Amino acid sequence: MSIGDRGFRNALGNFATGVCIVSFFNDDNRAIGMTINSFTSVSLDPSIVSWSIKKESQCYDVFAQLGQYSISVLSKNQVEISNRYAKPGDHVMMDHEYYISASGLPIVRNSIAQFECEEWKTIPAGDHDIIFGRVLDFQCTEDDEPLIFYKGGYRGLAYTA
Repeated sequence: MSIGDRGFRNALGNFATGVCIVSFFNDDNRAIGMTINSFTSVSLDPSIVSWSIKKESQCYDVFAQLGQYSISVLSKNQVEISNRYAKPGDHVMMDHEYYISASGLPIVRNSIAQFECEEWKTIPAGDHDIIFGRVLDFQCTEDDEPLIFYKGGYRGLAYTA
């Protein structure tokens, strides 16, 4: 069995993740978004988060060097927007899907947490780049549950005592 085969990917799928949209305004002032599930906290002081992008992704050239961008953590009710920006092709966001933050970044409407970031460092890591962002501002809500990705599909939370 090769470590790089489908079995390895399936094993990684046993780790549940949240689902986010990375978004920014391109040179034509259009909001561009891409679904990620590699978002993680890195440091509290300074406030740093990370996410990764596959080097062979059709979006790589657009997303690998963003400067400033936002990361919106999706709610359980945002499967449709997650699916739309997870697919190759057009990643231009629809006007009704986002609002513009005070610092001028596109933020996914009704997301449960939002992080406004500036690129801090990028590190090559195999077939991906890990992108570290310094958090400039953030907002969050406790009004909804997160969208969870597990074993290749979306799941809900089940709380037990």
